[in-house]
Amino acid sequence: MVLIDISYLRPDHLSCYGYRKKTSPFIDRLANQGVRFDNAVAASTQTDWSIASILTSTWHDISLPTNYGNRTDSVLQFQTIADFLKYYGYQTAGFTGLGDVDSFYPFAMTGFDELKSGFETLEPRQRKTIDDWLAGLKQDRPFFLFLQTCELCEPYLPPRQYVSILDPSLKPQDLPRDLKINKARSKVASRYRNFSPEFVPDPAKMTPQEIQNLISFYDAEIRYADDMLKNLFQALRQRNLLGDNTLVIITSDHGTGFGEHGAFLNNGLHYEIAKVPLILYWPNHLPAGKVIRGTVRQVDILPTVFDFFNLEVPAQAEGGQFEHRHNRTGYGRPYFNHGFQLAENDRDNF
Repeated sequence: MVLIDISYLRPDHLSCYGYRKKTSPFIDRLANQGVRFDNAVAASTQTDWSIASILTSTWHDISLPTNYGNRTDSVLQFQTIADFLKYYGYQTAGFTGLGDVDSFYPFAMTGFDELKSGFETLEPRQRKTIDDWLAGLKQDRPFFLFLQTCELCEPYLPPRQYVSILDPSLKPQDLPRDLKINKARSKVASRYRNFSPEFVPDPAKMTPQEIQNLISFYDAEIRYADDMLKNLFQALRQRNLLGDNTLVIITSDHGTGFGEHGAFLNNGLHYEIAKVPLILYWPNHLPAGKVIRGTVRQVDILPTVFDFFNLEVPAQAEGGQFEHRHNRTGYGRPYFNHGFQLAENDRDNF
């Protein structure tokens, strides 16, 4: 199984979800040959908490401390999908773009035979690390690959050719002032300026054209990430690791705002932040081109996967299988975001 989380990815900026720009030809192909969920809701608008729910199928108490490094709170004792799959003989690896995994996540990233950070982007060096792990896999055992990348995190600095693909008239100097950085600084080094006040754009100080330029650079990042995923899948295919034996899941831990409700990035609980893409690709097992419009949650991913694989769903799982949920309009548990709940009347937006 391959589980890919692309942080900050909005479904309404993917071509397969109806976006006017051709931002995602490779992801579109997977969606056309798999199942696309039109109303998938993130477990949180914060990356760490969403990933915790994806990998453990659990919700998290809103009173939890924010000091994750002490590893004393009960939430940290949950097992991950990697733990369970490893028990069944899977070879497991996690590659994440969120810095020190032992201090960032609010739970222990256990169960991974190999766990590495530094995947803020999907450039050749990062892809080689993944390919080296793939090369060492034993062909007689199944594998689980988890990839989390921040390729779409600000600042938006895609290779110039990807900007030209979507908007030939746009130039690097068109990036709004608040998001310009010293060219000598790498994109990776800039990731941790995400929450500094001078780095977060203020919609009240930006013209409509500046906001549109910002969106164009974001779209170019998606196009670049799409190509990088295509390269990763080519490596899987070359090693005979991609086919009807491998389930692929593509999602995001949250979306991003472009001033629609007075804020940028993942600030707030509005649809542009809380709705995420969810695509399942598994040839000869899942119906090609199927679109499910009912609401599903990220805590439902683990139980669904185990149902697919005819494995016992762990007792800790608080989610349910997609097939039992996609015709429902409500939630079994509220949507949490560090103590904030999505209001009942806002749920109609999904």
